[in-house]
Amino acid sequence: VDTSYFALIGRKMLNKLKAIASTPYLKMKFPNLMGDIVIVKVDHKQARQCYTESLKVAPYPPIQ
Repeated sequence: VDTSYFALIGRKMLNKLKAIASTPYLKMKFPNLMGDIVIVKVDHKQARQCYTESLKVAPYPPIQ
C-alpha cells in the first residue's frame, strides 16, 4: 500500500506482536504464526518526504 501511514502501532501492540522496531533503519521485525520472521521496511525517500511535509506549518491568520 502506497500511503504515508498504514497503521500507527503503540507500545502494547508491539509487545503483543513480540516486535522489534528500529527507528534508524526504519524497519520492524516480528515472528508470524508459522515461526518465521516478518520484516516491515519503509521507503527512505518517502519517509523523508513525509517528514518534510510534516514540518510545513500553515501561517496563522493575522489578528484583527
